[in-house]
Amino acid sequence: ALLEMKQLGLAFSLVEAGLATTPDFAPAAEAETLQLVRYAQHTGRRRAARQVLDNFLAVKSQAAPSPALLALKASLENEVG
Repeated sequence: ALLEMKQLGLAFSLVEAGLATTPDFAPAAEAETLQLVRYAQHTGRRRAARQVLDNFLAVKSQAAPSPALLALKASLENEVG
């Protein structure tokens, strides 16, 4: 709901709280994951971005990652920091 209301900052604060209490926390849907990881990446939260993306990919390991997820993962791996 927060993502639909374009409240990415608040939504990502909740993600960070989730990661603090449950390190393997992952969003339920790919679209949410993409939005949140891109937000984290653009706001300098690279570590959290990687963690959220890696967690989502681990949860969805039965299915092949989409091209968008693979591209985002590659961009995060190419960033310094």
